[in-house]
This record gives sequence, structure tokens and C-alpha cells, in this order.
Amino acid sequence: MRRQCGHVETRALPVRGPEKDLADELTFHLQSHADSLERQGVAPEEARRRARLELGNPERVKEEVRDMRLGALYEQLGQDLRHGLRLLRRDAGLSLGIVLILALGLATAIRSFADKSLLRPLPCRHPQRPRGGRPVDGGAACAGHRS
Repeated sequence: MRRQCGHVETRALPVRGPEKDLADELTFHLQSHADSLERQGVAPEEARRRARLELGNPERVKEEVRDMRLGALYEQLGQDLRHGLRLLRRDAGLSLGIVLILALGLATAIRSFADKSLLRPLPCRHPQRPRGGRPVDGGAACAGHRS
């Protein structure tokens, strides 16, 4: 539902936030280009028509700008997550199985990492003393290291 207000097209429903800013900026560029053409001697109506043709379809331009925004990425991610949750709600048994398998796999990976890196001591005589690079003594200081 749109209505004409002078030569600027407006929507009956209010547009807020970034969409309004985008519409305002696009209108500004169209008007600036039309004014430039008028200064070159083109009739006002023809100048507006040429400006619209040269700058392209406003909805296509808006869509390109939306795609370039970082927020579009997060918006798409949110839509995908909501869609995934709706699909999971359809079959509760399958969803429960998937969640349990993922939780078991994640718990196993975390436990394995913690066991190997945090809980077991390093196979060296002095594991609390950090050493960098290759062993100087051919690996005698660290029993598990072979050159």
C-alpha cells in the first residue's frame, strides 16, 4: 500500500531504523542526481526519470546494501536457528536423541582434552619448568622425547 506525496513515493506503514536511513539515503542520491541533470538543462520530469534509470531499481539497490551489512549475517543466522528449532520441535524423540548424542560427543572431547593437557603430568623430569624449542641434551631431560 503506497501513496504518492509530490514526486517522492512514501509507504503507508512507517519504516523505522536502518531501513528508514537506507530509504532516506537512496532518496537523497536520486534527488541529487536529478538536480545535477536539471542543472545541465534537462527538464525536471525527465531528470527524475533518468536518475531512476541510471541509479537502478531502488529495491535492488537496497537489497545489495542489506547484503553488504554485517547485521545481515547475524539476521540470517538467527533465521536459520529459529528454523532449525522449529524443525526439532516437530519430532521430539529424534530431537532428544540428537541432543544426547551431541552432548555425549562434546563431553567426551572436553574430558579427553582436559585429561591429556591438564590432569596428566608431562613426561619430563621437571614438568613445572617450561622449555622451548628442541632439547639441548638430545632428549635426556624429557623421557618421552626422541630426536
